[in-house]
Amino acid sequence: MNDHDDKIKVNTNSIDRLNKNLSSEFSKELKLDDVLKQTNDPFILSMIVHKLIQERQETNRLVNEINRKYDELLFKMREIEQKQAPLQSENSAKKEFDILSEQDEKIIALVKQKGKVSAYDIQSVLKYKGQNGASARLNKLTKEGWLKKLRAGKITYFISA
Repeated sequence: MNDHDDKIKVNTNSIDRLNKNLSSEFSKELKLDDVLKQTNDPFILSMIVHKLIQERQETNRLVNEINRKYDELLFKMREIEQKQAPLQSENSAKKEFDILSEQDEKIIALVKQKGKVSAYDIQSVLKYKGQNGASARLNKLTKEGWLKKLRAGKITYFISA
């Protein structure tokens, strides 16, 4: 064997060792001194660059996958918002164009003032004889989108929509 064959054999051994270290996800076994000693060898440098390119490609693939999933989530959220938008605009359109009776306006004002009311509250404020009339009015305002119903045990409360 001549001197050239010995260099090739040494380089092959060092390349295998370096490749093993580079392939093990940059483990703690990788010694920076070993890499620095071999940086004069263009083949070693090309291997390092090749490994960096592979890592960059994998990172780009992962980022693209994350972006794709993020876009899917945004699309699903927009679909849900679009399905809910007609319902919300329908309720707000009713509020803009409906003219409420004096009794209904008093109920809405009372709900805004107290935060929540029951049929009993409406009966006492508007001086109804029974709770049926108050309940009917509150349910009508709920159907029109002015109020929302909340149930707490046997009592049903109404809040602003």
